[in-house]
Amino acid sequence: MKDPLDREFGPVVEEQPYPLLFATVSGAHLYGFPSKDSDVDLRGVHLLPVEALLGLGEPEETRTLMWDADGLEMDLVTHDLRNEPAVTPAGWSPRSR
Repeated sequence: MKDPLDREFGPVVEEQPYPLLFATVSGAHLYGFPSKDSDVDLRGVHLLPVEALLGLGEPEETRTLMWDADGLEMDLVTHDLRNEPAVTPAGWSPRSR
């Protein structure tokens, strides 16, 4: 079986409206027990622009993107750095990109 993580994530990262400080694999693939029908969970931290933080509206602190990659369900969830310091240790994951 082909490793679902053996793919290029660059295009997905480049499509994000805010710069990603990091993105890493999470869930079953990170912990080493994926099944043949496991989705791929990616988690990360993005940096909001100053304009979004100073405006009167609510900034987009959490972003979620789900897509299908050749029959494999994938999702990327990122949080704004200033509101999610607990997610930072995930950057030390062995599969961080």
